[in-house]
Amino acid sequence: MERINIKKTKTIILCIAIVAIIALFFTFFEYIILKGLGLKYDSIGSLILFFILYGGLEVPLNLLLSSLLKALKSLKILSSSKGILALILNIISTFILINIINAFMNSISVSQLGILIFSFLTGSIEWLAIQDEKEPPSKGSKEYNELEEKIKNFK
Repeated sequence: MERINIKKTKTIILCIAIVAIIALFFTFFEYIILKGLGLKYDSIGSLILFFILYGGLEVPLNLLLSSLLKALKSLKILSSSKGILALILNIISTFILINIINAFMNSISVSQLGILIFSFLTGSIEWLAIQDEKEPPSKGSKEYNELEEKIKNFK
């Protein structure tokens, strides 16, 4: 049986705790906004389930959209992965996601106007957060070719 490395275990627990605290902070912030926009729920359990579903689906959805925009930028289909299209996709994806959760959870309700305002607010915040990210290299550029060569040599 392998010995458990105490330092690694402490590090993992600390990282999980930090991520959990940050997630709880954002969840509380989102709860305050949604509550102000008319969020109604039957129980604390249904509210917790709502935020677990929302957070569990929002993160991969945003990663997928971000990756798609960066890929389109690399292929020179878009001039930037941080432009107005990113803002619109963030708003629309949040709007659709909350509407889907709202439709399937009878114990939670948010008005369409509330969802739209929430989507605009969170989409705008997410869009502002990506403005400092480095753009991916364009296909055919020196940096792109160097990365492609590294990938080929890695195999």
